[in-house]
Amino acid sequence: DIRIDPSWLLVAALFVWNLSAQYFPQLLPELSQTTYMSLGVVAMLGFFASLLLHELAHSVVAIFYGLKITEITLFFFGGVAGLKSEPKDARSEFWIAISGPAMSFALAGFGYLMANLLVSLGANEPVIVLFAYLGIANLVLAIFNLVPAFPMDGGRVLRAFLWYLKSDLEYATRIASRLGGAFGLGFMALGLFSVISGAGVGGFWLILIGFFVLGSSRGAYESQRAERI
Repeated sequence: DIRIDPSWLLVAALFVWNLSAQYFPQLLPELSQTTYMSLGVVAMLGFFASLLLHELAHSVVAIFYGLKITEITLFFFGGVAGLKSEPKDARSEFWIAISGPAMSFALAGFGYLMANLLVSLGANEPVIVLFAYLGIANLVLAIFNLVPAFPMDGGRVLRAFLWYLKSDLEYATRIASRLGGAFGLGFMALGLFSVISGAGVGGFWLILIGFFVLGSSRGAYESQRAERI
């Protein structure tokens, strides 16, 4: 099942507003507001599809390793594939975690290649800019998800590495969670500094992301401990 959390609707609206009011008008001046709005909606839907493919990549690899996926939920900060159980070993943990960023890197490459192909074919500039944006957005998505802040993908890759070295899942989860908490606090501090410096909305986003990472990392470790008791 694929579900959309109500919080995603807020993100979608903010995406469309930011793209149609700022991003596309700066790159493509003198177009109509209707065109900017249309580009914003298409870009938002393209990024929505990219997030879904990112989570589907996690799901397909998890199913390959014998895990059951109940649903995929897209929410405030991205998406999550609902695993019924944790991976059984470090190898499967690594490949399940890395598959999402790998898909995002592949989509970033596709956007870049399509933009260059359209330039060589003399396509309309708005279409070229749209594919270029999706390439950049997926590249940022891939890199951000590789930050070693558990339970983000990069944090799960780190946990897999520690699990492989020590053969101790609780130890690996504890270290990865602590690092995730540190990154969460770092995001919050950076966001607060950005707000004070006048960055506005971008700073508030960093604070919210920091809260999310901090809470998720602590919650994931407590869940892991509860399962082992």
